[in-house]
Amino acid sequence: MRRMNEPRRKRGAERTSNRGPAAIPQLPLRRVTNPYPPMAILSADQIEAIHQASMHILES
Repeated sequence: MRRMNEPRRKRGAERTSNRGPAAIPQLPLRRVTNPYPPMAILSADQIEAIHQASMHILES
């Protein structure tokens, strides 16, 4: 039972009309593609040197 000092609950159209602005329209989700080829930041020799150094650390 409702107390006299509590506001009445809104029903139906009254409740949905006070929800605020509509959501921002968005494009549908889709897979993102990268048109650029991968960049070779390190040469094969540099990668091999890093690998050898890491193996030396692990073995000691």
